[in-house]
Amino acid sequence: MSTSEAVFRIAPTLQKYGWGKIGNDSRVAQLAAGADLPNFVLDETTPYAELWMGTHVTSPSGVVGSRLNLPKTLAANPHLIGSRVSDKFPTSNGNLPFLFKVLSINKALSIQIHPDKKTAEKLHAAQPTVYTDDNHKPEMAIALTDFRGLCGFSPIPEIKAYLTSVPEFRSLVSNEIAQNFLSAHGKNVGVFCAFMLNYVKLKPGQAIFLGAGEPHAYVSGDIMECMANSDNVIRAGLTPKPKDLPNLLSGLTYKPAPWSNHMVKPSTSPGSATITLRSSYSGFHLPIHGPSIAIVTEGSGSISWDNDAKSLELKPGNVAFIAADVPVAFRTSANLTVY
Repeated sequence: MSTSEAVFRIAPTLQKYGWGKIGNDSRVAQLAAGADLPNFVLDETTPYAELWMGTHVTSPSGVVGSRLNLPKTLAANPHLIGSRVSDKFPTSNGNLPFLFKVLSINKALSIQIHPDKKTAEKLHAAQPTVYTDDNHKPEMAIALTDFRGLCGFSPIPEIKAYLTSVPEFRSLVSNEIAQNFLSAHGKNVGVFCAFMLNYVKLKPGQAIFLGAGEPHAYVSGDIMECMANSDNVIRAGLTPKPKDLPNLLSGLTYKPAPWSNHMVKPSTSPGSATITLRSSYSGFHLPIHGPSIAIVTEGSGSISWDNDAKSLELKPGNVAFIAADVPVAFRTSANLTVY
């Protein structure tokens, strides 16, 4: 891969967490099969949870045809990120300000929140092996399939109704009874969050946004997720992963509201898009003053740039990096869908 190219294919990285969908039932696994992953062989007994596209230090993407990974490639070619982004974010090490993911969820993730920037810096300084970066992690999730999750504190009247009608939930306000419950049923009481958090149902194409301190737990479905470049998660329950209750309790927003408050209301933007092209159509993507990452989820086609002088073929799982200030055109041969 020539470092002078404005568009090039990158290889995402694969995360096999226990909550992921199994084998080829996982959209992550389906996309990984076409994502230029080195030595990838699908195992029908393995959970495939996440596909990462970006420069995070824990799992940076590769560059297809190059010995350099994506952050090293960008550090050597800062024009690919562009001055508008570099003036605002620390990019000298090839660091992108965002992280793009695909998630395939078979069972509930941890009850969790993400820290704000100030808290993330403190957590990373104190526990760098747990909180692996110093960044905040606001995130947006867009449903690829029917999605279910818990998101934000429910309105107060709903929580009061559960306290009245669910004895086990009501008993948590008594330390003595709560201790008896823990002795009988184990110490993971994260299940009771279902009585305090909004139950969210999304259809494909619908989206939610979660800011710092918002409690949530994804339950099922396949989603695209875009966030600040961070992997900082403060957990409370539902999975065996380490919990950090003091920091979670201090970081919660405690703002009850209906889940519709978290819905993303689409607006026209030249910089972000889901592109769906039917057979023999093409779509022009205007240049933006920053880098982009695009993944093909359906169909086939191509992406071209430099006035159509250069192009890459596209199929499901292919991921392309697009440099700042570069206009591109997508063309379809079979119902191409690109995020």
